[in-house]
Amino acid sequence: MHRCSRIMTTPSNGSRDVLWTARAILVVAVLILLRVSNGPLFTPLVKEDALWEPRIDGSPSIVLFTAIFGTESANAKHLPFFLKTVETSGFDVIIFGYPKPPFVLPANVKYIPMTWLDFCRFVSRKLFDGKQLDILEQVTPYKIIDFKPMFGHLFKQYIQTYEFWGYCDNDLLLGQSRTFLHRDFLDNFDVVSGMEGQDGEMTWGPFTLMRNVKKVNELFLKVPGGVENIINSWTTYFFDEWGGGSRDYYNTSMTQLLTEHRERLGIRWHGGFPIGWDGACRNIDKPRCSECVFTENNGQGLLTWNRSLIEPDAEYLVYEVLLCHFQFGKKIVANQSAPPQSVLSANPFYYSYPEGFRK
Repeated sequence: MHRCSRIMTTPSNGSRDVLWTARAILVVAVLILLRVSNGPLFTPLVKEDALWEPRIDGSPSIVLFTAIFGTESANAKHLPFFLKTVETSGFDVIIFGYPKPPFVLPANVKYIPMTWLDFCRFVSRKLFDGKQLDILEQVTPYKIIDFKPMFGHLFKQYIQTYEFWGYCDNDLLLGQSRTFLHRDFLDNFDVVSGMEGQDGEMTWGPFTLMRNVKKVNELFLKVPGGVENIINSWTTYFFDEWGGGSRDYYNTSMTQLLTEHRERLGIRWHGGFPIGWDGACRNIDKPRCSECVFTENNGQGLLTWNRSLIEPDAEYLVYEVLLCHFQFGKKIVANQSAPPQSVLSANPFYYSYPEGFRK
């Protein structure tokens, strides 16, 4: 009792230090608890009011979002190869989700820790003033595909320094952005899809770019019936594309919104780039189908695709591509032994269906 009184009235220097340390720890603990209760502890990559600054070489600044939820996704055998090509692509990439991939990320890749529940609450705060999204919290993270066109609005504090943002899958390899997405080209467009849009498709889930302006970033808010009906639902609407392969949800898709509003809003669209895709290989019983070759030279990546087994009569059989999407081969790779480090460090390295990655 007396010892406590002396400490409170005339503390020694040592005791004072202990008290201040204890108080500081208590304050930090309370702040962390408050923040955790309202979502994850985010540290924006740039200030909220930061302005875009052009790159030294004058090329457009582009950041891509990709999500990873669950241990299986974070440890996917194809993920190191995706990141290897990101490093030399000219893109910046933001990965969000949980857990963090268990290896060193390239300097142009940032990670935002966020569980699925964190993400649900994050969306709630950003769009609905904290209203609980009870159904969304119970669905699987596959539902993330319905959020892709919203990333520019949801994560706007992270993209202030970029002219373009985009969403991409991570079951692909990235080529050299400056070859295809150079200044002279991108200055003419606001939405750029990796798919040609022969049947009216205007956005593509594996790769779509959006100009970082309000009329594009907030286009998703014009969805018929309101965005909450899409978000807080057991249904996956394939909102990032055209409402599913059979177009069951076309009327609530980004393709429909662009079709309806782009002329009035002055949104300029382009669809299609040279890309590689292994979908046709499922019906071709020959080795090294849809072969992609990644080569690095002086810090820049070069990605080529060989389609000679898919379209043997095509005029061009091997050519440079913006990306290679191994949508179906990744399922084979997942069941194979992990490629040795020597494959990842090889220059060049190869991907083909059904062999997977090799040097």
